[in-house]
This record gives sequence, structure tokens and C-alpha cells, in this order.
Amino acid sequence: MKRVAFALLPLLAASPLGAQSLATPAAAAPGAPVIVPGVGATAQAVARELVAALDSPDSATRAAFLARTVDEKTLATRGAEFGQLLRRLHEQGGGFDIVKLEPVGRNTFLTVRSRAHPRLALVDLAWSRDDSTRLRDLEVLKAWNPAVDSIAWPATRLGEREVVATIARNVDRLARLGAFSGTVLVASGDRVIFERGYGWANLDDSVRNGPRTRYTTASMGKMFTAVAIAQLVEAGKLRLDDTLGHVLPDYPNAERARQITVRQLLGHTAGLGEIWSHPSYVRGKAYSSNRELAWAIADAPLLFTPGTKWAYSNEGYIVLGAIVERLSGTSFEHYLRAHVWGPAGMRETGNAGTDVVVPHRAVGYRSADDDPLAIDPLHPNWPFLGNTSAASGAGGAYATAADYLRFVRALRAGTLVGAAMRDTLWTGRSPLPWDAATKYGYGFERSAAAGGRETIGHGGGGGGSGIDNALAAFVDGRYTIVVLGNIDPPGATDLTTALAKFLARQ
Repeated sequence: MKRVAFALLPLLAASPLGAQSLATPAAAAPGAPVIVPGVGATAQAVARELVAALDSPDSATRAAFLARTVDEKTLATRGAEFGQLLRRLHEQGGGFDIVKLEPVGRNTFLTVRSRAHPRLALVDLAWSRDDSTRLRDLEVLKAWNPAVDSIAWPATRLGEREVVATIARNVDRLARLGAFSGTVLVASGDRVIFERGYGWANLDDSVRNGPRTRYTTASMGKMFTAVAIAQLVEAGKLRLDDTLGHVLPDYPNAERARQITVRQLLGHTAGLGEIWSHPSYVRGKAYSSNRELAWAIADAPLLFTPGTKWAYSNEGYIVLGAIVERLSGTSFEHYLRAHVWGPAGMRETGNAGTDVVVPHRAVGYRSADDDPLAIDPLHPNWPFLGNTSAASGAGGAYATAADYLRFVRALRAGTLVGAAMRDTLWTGRSPLPWDAATKYGYGFERSAAAGGRETIGHGGGGGGSGIDNALAAFVDGRYTIVVLGNIDPPGATDLTTALAKFLARQ
């Protein structure tokens, strides 16, 4: 069964904790479904058919649903996978009720409530580009306990003591509900006002999470890659509008090399795709460099003409990592240690495979591939991660929450890049299809929080990875929020969103 891994976490933007309208326990009670304007009749019909198929004990009914609603090409290659997903949802859910249906770019997000367990699930209905009445993907993006939707964040302005007490009370409740495991850090300016660990870093050894716990932060590392490229631009070693062929003359795909620019790679507008589904990608393999991996998967056709659309691409950032390697003449990790982590004072940040002992490293705990509602015991994510140890331009570094605060401080102080270049990275350009309040810049997302305040940052992790992290730093410097987690989303991601909205009113 397909799971979201190392994805851009705003993909999970239907944030229960961020929904202030769901601030009372009564909001979790069943009621009439919410149909957001813009959801077409076909999407509504398919959503109802899906829920009816999940209610049916007859596997033939579920097979018939897939035959009617999935495009033929996808059904031929992934029909068995989708059938397994529907079977497990039927077995786990005990029937479902529709809670919400909303359009998200080319997709429709369906929130359903299980009748057998206290679980909500967000189902992604992704429509075919060739036939908008049929599906090209069907996936559970996240599942959560509806009780977390009752957590209230005051809308009034509070003193600092009350702010800290509110954060402690709400995160404590999340942890008690099993909805969050990790470390939360909040700084007011440069001063840390809240820093606390929750849950277990290692269940086998009974080690708790704390301020010094190091988490694998997945795609949060794209911020490091963007800064590295920006430093090379400032040093005169490349320009943002240089073509891929100019900076990597031996890149094996000439068509790509002629069309794609560094700027497009940074902004996810190059037309490159994902790594994980490429036939040549071997999960867990210890690739020696970004170059080795970039070359191995360079044969895929472009998703679109570079510069014409936006699509999040881990592959694009692997290529950026290869550019850093070539222009610096050293390994990607060595470059980051010398020019990003070191100058920023990030002493607890680095890369290491699962076969290397790392002090204070948290084990990630993930749901099994056949546990879409995340109701079964979690499992360590070592097999998922493998022994890959070389630093990746797409992310994957281990770090503490305090080190990410040091990273933000260094950016604000001009230690890593000049103010003009920093602002170039931080400028939002491409609206995210699933979150109109957020625009992607170059390795950073810029989001509207509340009251005219904006944040910059990035998330990292995804469903089935045992990784869930996010950074949200106020552009005006008022607050910095770092939430690093070692269980599947949405706990850390949604908590970051809720904290940003809450603190924007303070």
C-alpha cells in the first residue's frame, strides 16, 4: 500500500488543531457533512460511492467501485493496491460517515469518521489529468483522534506567563491523547520561552524525548540546500538563471539540461518529479552522493515545460545537492558542516544511517502499511529508513529543535547569506495548490498566520514514515516555533499551525 513519505507537510493542510471553529468537544460529534464550495457533483457522487463501498461486506462491491471510478491505466497498475486499501478501511472502520469534502487543486479531500473507533481520516481523491471524472490516485493522508479538535487556543491577547501556560496545557493534552510525541520549542525573539519533550525517543530502552533529542527532519533540510546554493551565488560560482547544463555539463539528460534553470529547481517549477516511485531508486541504499542518485533517475520525462507550473520535487533538490558537490569540490555533508551548520552553531546536526550510533537520536515510530486508520501499535521506522548515510539535497539530517532556532538566528543575523539573498529565498512565489495562505519561495514556505503576520519555514516527514516536523519563524522576528516529532503526522504539523495562529494574536 502506498504511503506518503518525506513529503511537503502542508499537503496535510486540513489541520484539525488549526481549525479554531472546532474548539469545543461537541465539534467531534457526528452531524451533516460540510461540503466546501467548489466541490463538483462528480466528486460528491464519488465520495458517497466510496463510503458506501467501504460499508459493504462484499468485496465485489468495492471492486466495482474501483472499476467505475479509477482510470483504466491506473487501475491496471495499482488496482490491487487500491483494493487492499479499501479492504483494510472496511475492516478497521466499522462503517464511515462523511465529515467534510473540499477541493484542493486537482484533488478532492474527503474527511471521514469511523463508527468503530475514535478516528478521523483524510482521504485524497486525486483526479486524472486525462479524464476529470476518474481517479488517478486514492490515498489516506492522515488519521487522527477527533478529541484533538476540541483543544482550544485563546483568541485574546495574553501575558507571556499565560501564553506559556496555554502552550504547556494544550501540548500536554495532545501527548496524553497519543497525538504527539516529540519536542516543542518556542522563542520570543532570541529568548526561549518554552522547550519541552513529550513521549518516548526509544521505547525499547525507555528513553524519553527532551530538548537534546535529535530527530530525523526529512524535507526540512531543503532549507539548508537552498542556503548552500545562495552562498554559491553570492560567491560568484553560479547564477540563479544558469541552466542545468551550464552548471552540470555532464548531466546525462540533455533535454532537461537545456531547459531547466537553478531558479526553477529551487522553486519546484522545473518539471521534475519524485524519487520514490522511480524504478531505479533503491530505498535504503547508501548512495555515495547526490550526483550518484541524480544520475540514476535522470531518464524520467518532465512533468511539464520548465517554468510553466509548480510541482513539489524531491528529485529537484537532489540535483541541487549535486550542483553544490560539483561547485564546492567536496561532499554535500562536508559543505553543510563547513558553511551552514558550523557557522550557525548547529552542533547537534548531521547525517547518519541507522547502522551508526548517534547520541540522543529518536527512533521514529510509524503505522504499518496496512493500518490506514493508525489504530494498531506503532513500529520503529529503521527498515523504512535503511542505512542511507550520505547527506541529501532533499533533506534527511538529524537535528535538535534548538539547532533549528540557531539556524533561524544565523539567517536573521546575516551570518549565512546577506539580507538581500535571504529575502530572495524567503519571498513567496508559487501558491501551494492545497493551501492558498502559503506560497513557496526558494527552499522556504511563506505563510499568513493571523493579524497580517507571516511566517517562513518548512516541514518534513509524511504518513507511514514515523517523521513529522515543522519550523515556523515569524518574518518580523517576534516568535520562532520548532516542533519535531517521531510519530506519523499530523500531530507536529498541526501543532505548528495552531501555535503560529495563536502566537500571531499575541
